[in-house]
Amino acid sequence: IGLSGYRCSGKSVLRQLLIDSGYSVFNTNSVPTGDHDANEVSFDIVINRYGKGTSYMYFIEENLRRHVETQELIIFIDSFKAYKDYELISEMFPNHAVHIWYVHASYNIRLSRYKVRDIDAGIRTQELSEHDNALDKYGMSNLIKNASYIVNMNNDKDLIIQNAIKEIQRLLNV
Repeated sequence: IGLSGYRCSGKSVLRQLLIDSGYSVFNTNSVPTGDHDANEVSFDIVINRYGKGTSYMYFIEENLRRHVETQELIIFIDSFKAYKDYELISEMFPNHAVHIWYVHASYNIRLSRYKVRDIDAGIRTQELSEHDNALDKYGMSNLIKNASYIVNMNNDKDLIIQNAIKEIQRLLNV
C-alpha cells in the first residue's frame, strides 16, 4: 500500500501509527542520496536526479526489493509522490496487489505544520504551494483518483488507526 499525499498531510504520523501497530513500512526517505542539498532542492530536481524524470522508485528499487522479500502480507510504502510511482511498483511486484491510500489534511493545517516543521527549523525555504504544484505536475491528482482508501488526518489518532486497521482487515479478506 503506497501512502500518498501532499507535504505535511500527515504521512509520517500515519507511518509511525502503522509501525506502532506492528505493520511493515518502508520509508522512501530512509535511502540516503548522499547529496548535501537533498532537503533544499525542488521535487522536480529530485525526480530528475534520482528518478529518471518520472519516479523516485527507480533510485530506491534495490532497497525496496530487499524489504519486500523479507515481509509477509501487507507492506506500506511511505510514500507515492508521482503516479509513475504506483505504476512502477505494480511493474516491480506483479504478484502483489498494489493499493494507494491518500493521506489528507486541509491546506491550512498543512501550511501550519510546514511552517513549524520545515521553514522555522531551517530545513526548507520553498513555498508549500510550489511543492504542491510540482506534485500535481507528476500526477498527484491521479494518485488521489485511484486511491482505494482516504485517511483523514484531521481526525483523532486513535480513530485514524482504528479505521486503518479495519481497512487492512477488509483488504486481507478480499
